[in-house]
Amino acid sequence: PFLFPGINNEIFQQITKKRKMKKFLAIIAIATFAVACNNSGEKKATTDTAAAAKMDTAAAKMDTAAAKMDTAAAKMDTAAKKM
Repeated sequence: PFLFPGINNEIFQQITKKRKMKKFLAIIAIATFAVACNNSGEKKATTDTAAAAKMDTAAAKMDTAAAKMDTAAAKMDTAAKKM
């Protein structure tokens, strides 16, 4: 277990413990980054779909309102001609 002749067991254990901890923290950081990026991509796609559906509904309501306005204008023109 001794790599160098002047190192005692206690120092050797501290060094190996630090190395293992650094590797562990690096793996945890990479895993956290991968999980965070994966979830954000999925949420964005569902929000875009919901926003597109709302836009389609709003456009349909605007078309219906425009048709009603045209019908009302035609009725007013007809009423004005009768007078």
